[in-house]
Amino acid sequence: MPPVKSKHGFTLIELLVVIAIIGVLIALLLPAVQQAREAGRRAKCANNLKQIGLAIANYEDVHRCLPPGKIVATLPSGSEDTGWMNWTISILPYLERQALYDWYNIQFDNRSFTNSTVTRSFIQTYICPSDINTTLLDNPESGNTSPARPFAPGSYRAVSGKTDGLDPTQYYDIRNVNLPLDYRGPMHVIGVLVNMQLAPVKYGDILDGASKTLLVGEYHTATYNTRRTFWAYAHTSYASGSICPPCIRDVFGLPDYQKCIDGLPGATINPCKRAFASFHPGGVNFVKCDGSVAFISRNVDRNLLGAMVTIAGQETTPDF
Repeated sequence: MPPVKSKHGFTLIELLVVIAIIGVLIALLLPAVQQAREAGRRAKCANNLKQIGLAIANYEDVHRCLPPGKIVATLPSGSEDTGWMNWTISILPYLERQALYDWYNIQFDNRSFTNSTVTRSFIQTYICPSDINTTLLDNPESGNTSPARPFAPGSYRAVSGKTDGLDPTQYYDIRNVNLPLDYRGPMHVIGVLVNMQLAPVKYGDILDGASKTLLVGEYHTATYNTRRTFWAYAHTSYASGSICPPCIRDVFGLPDYQKCIDGLPGATINPCKRAFASFHPGGVNFVKCDGSVAFISRNVDRNLLGAMVTIAGQETTPDF
Protein backbone atom coordinates (compact mmCIF):
# COMPACT_ATOMS: atom_id res chain seq x y z
CA MET A 1 0.00 0.00 0.00
CA PRO A 2 1.58 3.35 -1.04
CA PRO A 3 2.24 5.93 1.67
CA VAL A 4 -0.37 8.70 2.12
CA LYS A 5 0.96 12.11 1.12
CA SER A 6 0.25 14.88 3.66
CA LYS A 7 -1.37 18.13 2.43
CA HIS A 8 0.38 21.35 3.48
CA GLY A 9 -1.61 24.58 3.97
CA PHE A 10 -2.49 27.36 6.39
CA THR A 11 -4.22 26.48 9.59
CA LEU A 12 -7.12 28.71 10.65
CA ILE A 13 -4.95 30.42 13.24
CA GLU A 14 -2.19 31.11 10.70
CA LEU A 15 -4.75 32.53 8.25
CA LEU A 16 -6.16 34.84 10.91
CA VAL A 17 -2.65 36.04 11.81
CA VAL A 18 -1.90 36.84 8.15
CA ILE A 19 -5.19 38.73 7.80
CA ALA A 20 -4.43 40.68 10.97
CA ILE A 21 -0.96 41.62 9.70
CA ILE A 22 -2.41 42.79 6.36
CA GLY A 23 -5.00 44.87 8.24
CA VAL A 24 -2.29 46.53 10.33
CA LEU A 25 -0.22 47.29 7.22
CA ILE A 26 -3.24 48.83 5.48
CA ALA A 27 -4.01 50.92 8.58
CA LEU A 28 -0.42 52.17 8.59
CA LEU A 29 -0.30 52.91 4.86
CA LEU A 30 -3.76 54.47 4.41
CA PRO A 31 -2.96 57.83 6.08
CA ALA A 32 0.19 58.12 3.97
CA VAL A 33 -1.81 57.41 0.80
CA GLN A 34 -4.44 59.96 1.81
CA GLN A 35 -1.76 62.54 2.57
CA ALA A 36 -0.15 61.93 -0.80
CA ARG A 37 -3.48 62.34 -2.57
CA GLU A 38 -4.24 65.55 -0.69
CA ALA A 39 -0.75 66.87 -1.50
CA GLY A 40 -1.55 66.27 -5.18
CA ARG A 41 -4.94 68.00 -4.87
CA ARG A 42 -3.38 70.95 -3.07
CA ALA A 43 -0.72 71.27 -5.78
CA LYS A 44 -3.41 71.25 -8.49
CA CYS A 45 -5.35 73.84 -6.52
CA ALA A 46 -2.26 76.05 -6.27
CA ASN A 47 -1.73 75.64 -10.02
CA ASN A 48 -5.32 76.83 -10.63
CA LEU A 49 -4.56 79.95 -8.61
CA LYS A 50 -1.34 80.42 -10.57
CA GLN A 51 -3.35 80.34 -13.81
CA ILE A 52 -5.89 82.76 -12.36
CA GLY A 53 -3.13 85.15 -11.30
CA LEU A 54 -1.59 85.00 -14.78
CA ALA A 55 -4.99 85.63 -16.40
CA ILE A 56 -5.53 88.67 -14.16
CA ALA A 57 -2.06 89.97 -15.06
CA ASN A 58 -2.87 89.58 -18.77
CA TYR A 59 -6.18 91.38 -18.22
CA GLU A 60 -4.31 94.22 -16.50
CA ASP A 61 -1.82 94.39 -19.35
CA VAL A 62 -4.68 94.98 -21.82
CA HIS A 63 -7.00 97.15 -19.71
CA ARG A 64 -4.39 98.89 -17.54
CA CYS A 65 -6.30 97.96 -14.39
CA LEU A 66 -7.30 94.87 -12.44
CA PRO A 67 -10.73 93.40 -13.17
CA PRO A 68 -13.60 94.57 -10.97
CA GLY A 69 -14.48 92.35 -8.04
CA LYS A 70 -17.96 92.95 -9.36
CA ILE A 71 -20.05 95.68 -10.92
CA VAL A 72 -23.32 96.48 -9.16
CA ALA A 73 -26.35 98.71 -9.48
CA THR A 74 -28.99 99.56 -6.90
CA LEU A 75 -32.47 98.11 -7.25
CA PRO A 76 -35.39 100.58 -7.27
CA SER A 77 -36.11 99.70 -3.63
CA GLY A 78 -32.55 100.64 -2.73
CA SER A 79 -32.41 97.65 -0.41
CA GLU A 80 -30.45 95.16 -2.47
CA ASP A 81 -27.69 95.27 -5.07
CA THR A 82 -27.96 93.56 -8.44
CA GLY A 83 -24.73 91.94 -9.62
CA TRP A 84 -23.52 92.23 -13.20
CA MET A 85 -20.02 91.60 -14.52
CA ASN A 86 -17.50 90.25 -12.01
CA TRP A 87 -13.81 89.32 -11.94
CA THR A 88 -14.23 85.67 -12.95
CA ILE A 89 -16.26 86.53 -16.04
CA SER A 90 -13.86 89.34 -16.95
CA ILE A 91 -10.83 87.03 -17.20
CA LEU A 92 -12.47 84.19 -19.16
CA PRO A 93 -10.74 85.24 -22.43
CA TYR A 94 -7.37 84.96 -20.65
CA LEU A 95 -8.18 81.41 -19.53
CA GLU A 96 -8.81 80.31 -23.13
CA ARG A 97 -12.57 80.58 -22.66
CA GLN A 98 -13.26 83.34 -25.20
CA ALA A 99 -16.24 81.48 -26.67
CA LEU A 100 -17.97 81.32 -23.29
CA TYR A 101 -17.17 84.97 -22.61
CA ASP A 102 -18.81 85.90 -25.91
CA TRP A 103 -22.06 84.40 -24.63
CA TYR A 104 -22.15 86.95 -21.81
CA ASN A 105 -24.47 89.90 -22.45
CA ILE A 106 -23.48 92.97 -20.44
CA GLN A 107 -26.97 94.42 -20.91
CA PHE A 108 -28.37 91.84 -18.47
CA ASP A 109 -27.43 90.98 -14.91
CA ASN A 110 -26.02 87.62 -13.86
CA ARG A 111 -29.36 86.32 -12.61
CA SER A 112 -31.04 86.72 -15.97
CA PHE A 113 -31.89 83.74 -18.17
CA THR A 114 -29.96 85.47 -20.99
CA ASN A 115 -26.68 84.87 -19.15
CA SER A 116 -27.50 81.41 -17.80
CA THR A 117 -25.26 79.69 -20.38
CA VAL A 118 -22.32 81.42 -18.70
CA THR A 119 -23.42 81.28 -15.08
CA ARG A 120 -24.28 77.56 -15.23
CA SER A 121 -20.97 76.53 -16.82
CA PHE A 122 -18.48 74.42 -14.88
CA ILE A 123 -14.97 75.89 -15.18
CA GLN A 124 -12.30 73.47 -13.97
CA THR A 125 -9.79 76.27 -13.35
CA TYR A 126 -12.26 77.73 -10.84
CA ILE A 127 -12.65 74.46 -8.91
CA CYS A 128 -10.16 73.14 -6.35
CA PRO A 129 -9.90 69.32 -6.40
CA SER A 130 -10.11 69.28 -2.58
CA ASP A 131 -13.46 71.09 -2.61
CA ILE A 132 -16.74 69.13 -2.44
CA ASN A 133 -20.11 69.23 -4.23
CA THR A 134 -18.42 70.80 -7.24
CA THR A 135 -20.42 68.87 -9.85
CA LEU A 136 -23.79 70.27 -8.74
CA LEU A 137 -25.65 73.43 -9.66
CA ASP A 138 -27.30 75.13 -6.70
CA ASN A 139 -29.30 78.21 -5.75
CA PRO A 140 -27.41 80.83 -3.73
CA GLU A 141 -28.95 81.53 -0.33
CA SER A 142 -29.59 85.25 -0.80
CA GLY A 143 -30.40 87.73 -3.55
CA ASN A 144 -31.32 85.02 -6.05
CA THR A 145 -35.02 85.78 -6.53
CA SER A 146 -37.68 86.51 -9.18
CA PRO A 147 -37.05 83.81 -10.28
CA ALA A 148 -34.35 81.86 -8.47
CA ARG A 149 -31.76 80.37 -10.83
CA PRO A 150 -29.05 77.78 -10.14
CA PHE A 151 -25.40 78.72 -10.52
CA ALA A 152 -22.26 76.69 -11.07
CA PRO A 153 -19.95 76.23 -8.10
CA GLY A 154 -16.49 77.65 -7.62
CA SER A 155 -13.72 77.44 -5.02
CA TYR A 156 -12.03 80.86 -5.23
CA ARG A 157 -12.94 84.36 -4.10
CA ALA A 158 -11.48 87.74 -4.95
CA VAL A 159 -9.98 89.72 -2.07
CA SER A 160 -12.21 92.77 -1.60
CA GLY A 161 -10.47 94.21 1.49
CA LYS A 162 -11.02 94.29 5.24
CA THR A 163 -13.49 95.78 7.69
CA ASP A 164 -13.46 96.93 11.30
CA GLY A 165 -17.18 96.42 11.83
CA LEU A 166 -19.95 93.88 11.76
CA ASP A 167 -22.42 96.19 10.04
CA PRO A 168 -23.32 94.50 6.71
CA THR A 169 -22.83 97.82 4.93
CA GLN A 170 -19.20 98.06 6.02
CA TYR A 171 -17.59 95.85 3.40
CA TYR A 172 -15.85 96.59 0.14
CA ASP A 173 -18.15 94.20 -1.69
CA ILE A 174 -21.36 96.14 -0.88
CA ARG A 175 -22.58 99.55 0.43
CA ASN A 176 -19.22 100.64 1.73
CA VAL A 177 -19.26 104.42 1.55
CA ASN A 178 -17.80 104.93 5.03
CA LEU A 179 -14.76 102.68 4.80
CA PRO A 180 -11.31 104.33 4.57
CA LEU A 181 -9.54 103.86 1.26
CA ASP A 182 -6.71 102.00 2.97
CA TYR A 183 -9.18 99.22 3.77
CA ARG A 184 -9.71 98.54 0.07
CA GLY A 185 -8.63 95.24 -1.46
CA PRO A 186 -7.26 94.68 -4.97
CA MET A 187 -10.60 93.54 -6.46
CA HIS A 188 -13.45 95.36 -4.73
CA VAL A 189 -16.91 96.35 -5.90
CA ILE A 190 -17.16 99.11 -8.47
CA GLY A 191 -20.14 100.83 -10.05
CA VAL A 192 -22.97 102.93 -8.70
CA LEU A 193 -24.17 102.01 -5.23
CA VAL A 194 -25.63 104.44 -2.67
CA ASN A 195 -24.42 107.45 -4.68
CA MET A 196 -20.87 106.10 -4.74
CA GLN A 197 -18.66 105.13 -7.62
CA LEU A 198 -15.27 103.48 -7.31
CA ALA A 199 -12.73 102.82 -10.02
CA PRO A 200 -10.93 99.49 -10.50
CA VAL A 201 -7.48 99.16 -8.96
CA LYS A 202 -4.30 99.71 -10.97
CA TYR A 203 -0.98 98.15 -10.09
CA GLY A 204 0.25 101.62 -9.18
CA ASP A 205 -2.47 101.81 -6.52
CA ILE A 206 -1.02 98.83 -4.64
CA LEU A 207 1.18 100.88 -2.32
CA ASP A 208 1.84 97.90 -0.03
CA GLY A 209 3.58 96.05 -2.87
CA ALA A 210 2.27 93.37 -5.20
CA SER A 211 4.28 90.63 -3.43
CA LYS A 212 2.74 91.60 -0.07
CA THR A 213 -0.91 91.81 -1.14
CA LEU A 214 -3.30 88.86 -1.51
CA LEU A 215 -5.41 88.82 -4.67
CA VAL A 216 -7.58 85.66 -4.77
CA GLY A 217 -8.09 82.95 -2.14
CA GLU A 218 -10.05 79.79 -1.47
CA TYR A 219 -13.39 79.24 0.20
CA HIS A 220 -14.78 75.73 0.79
CA THR A 221 -17.55 74.65 3.17
CA ALA A 222 -18.61 71.22 4.41
CA THR A 223 -22.16 72.40 5.12
CA TYR A 224 -24.70 74.89 3.81
CA ASN A 225 -23.95 74.45 0.12
CA THR A 226 -26.15 77.46 -0.68
CA ARG A 227 -23.48 79.63 1.01
CA ARG A 228 -20.57 78.19 -0.96
CA THR A 229 -18.62 80.06 -3.64
CA PHE A 230 -20.50 80.52 -6.92
CA TRP A 231 -17.98 81.82 -9.43
CA ALA A 232 -20.34 83.83 -11.67
CA TYR A 233 -22.71 85.11 -8.98
CA ALA A 234 -21.92 88.78 -8.38
CA HIS A 235 -24.32 89.39 -5.48
CA THR A 236 -22.51 90.44 -2.28
CA SER A 237 -19.85 87.92 -1.24
CA TYR A 238 -20.40 84.69 -3.20
CA ALA A 239 -17.34 85.30 -5.39
CA SER A 240 -15.40 87.67 -3.12
CA GLY A 241 -14.28 87.71 0.49
CA SER A 242 -12.83 90.01 3.13
CA ILE A 243 -11.17 89.93 6.53
CA CYS A 244 -12.52 91.31 9.81
CA PRO A 245 -9.58 91.43 12.27
CA PRO A 246 -11.58 92.51 15.37
CA CYS A 247 -14.57 90.20 14.86
CA ILE A 248 -15.63 88.19 17.88
CA ARG A 249 -14.85 84.89 16.17
CA ASP A 250 -11.82 84.10 14.05
CA VAL A 251 -13.43 82.55 10.98
CA PHE A 252 -10.35 82.36 8.77
CA GLY A 253 -9.64 78.83 7.57
CA LEU A 254 -12.84 77.28 8.99
CA PRO A 255 -14.35 75.29 6.08
CA ASP A 256 -17.80 74.86 7.60
CA TYR A 257 -20.37 77.63 7.33
CA GLN A 258 -22.73 76.05 9.86
CA LYS A 259 -20.03 75.77 12.53
CA CYS A 260 -19.01 79.33 11.77
CA ILE A 261 -22.46 80.80 12.47
CA ASP A 262 -23.39 78.48 15.36
CA GLY A 263 -23.87 80.53 18.52
CA LEU A 264 -23.41 83.88 16.81
CA PRO A 265 -26.17 86.53 16.84
CA GLY A 266 -27.63 87.18 13.40
CA ALA A 267 -25.98 90.56 12.97
CA THR A 268 -22.51 89.10 13.51
CA ILE A 269 -22.54 86.29 10.93
CA ASN A 270 -21.42 88.48 8.01
CA PRO A 271 -17.72 87.56 8.43
CA CYS A 272 -18.78 83.90 7.95
CA LYS A 273 -20.41 84.85 4.64
CA ARG A 274 -17.23 86.54 3.45
CA ALA A 275 -14.73 84.04 4.79
CA PHE A 276 -11.71 82.34 3.25
CA ALA A 277 -11.24 78.65 4.10
CA SER A 278 -10.16 75.35 2.55
CA PHE A 279 -10.11 71.61 3.16
CA HIS A 280 -6.30 71.59 2.98
CA PRO A 281 -4.89 70.73 6.42
CA GLY A 282 -3.55 73.79 8.20
CA GLY A 283 -4.32 76.69 5.91
CA VAL A 284 -5.57 78.34 2.74
CA ASN A 285 -4.00 78.92 -0.70
CA PHE A 286 -3.87 82.45 -2.10
CA VAL A 287 -2.41 83.98 -5.20
CA LYS A 288 -0.78 87.36 -4.61
CA CYS A 289 -0.84 90.41 -6.84
CA ASP A 290 2.60 89.52 -8.23
CA GLY A 291 1.28 86.13 -9.42
CA SER A 292 3.03 83.99 -6.79
CA VAL A 293 1.04 81.52 -4.69
CA ALA A 294 1.25 81.43 -0.88
CA PHE A 295 -0.17 78.97 1.64
CA ILE A 296 -1.39 81.02 4.61
CA SER A 297 -1.58 79.20 7.95
CA ARG A 298 -4.93 79.12 9.68
CA ASN A 299 -3.09 80.37 12.77
CA VAL A 300 -1.88 83.56 11.09
CA ASP A 301 -2.30 86.71 13.17
CA ARG A 302 -5.60 88.38 12.25
CA ASN A 303 -4.15 91.88 12.13
CA LEU A 304 -1.36 90.66 9.87
CA LEU A 305 -3.92 88.98 7.62
CA GLY A 306 -5.91 92.23 7.53
CA ALA A 307 -2.78 94.03 6.37
CA MET A 308 -2.21 91.46 3.62
CA VAL A 309 -5.66 91.93 2.05
CA THR A 310 -5.42 95.71 1.63
CA ILE A 311 -3.58 97.68 -1.04
CA ALA A 312 -2.77 100.95 0.70
CA GLY A 313 -2.40 100.41 4.43
CA GLN A 314 1.41 100.53 4.08
CA GLU A 315 1.74 98.06 6.96
CA THR A 316 4.91 96.02 7.42
CA THR A 317 4.29 92.39 6.52
CA PRO A 318 6.73 89.46 6.33
CA ASP A 319 7.44 87.37 3.25
CA PHE A 320 5.40 84.19 2.79
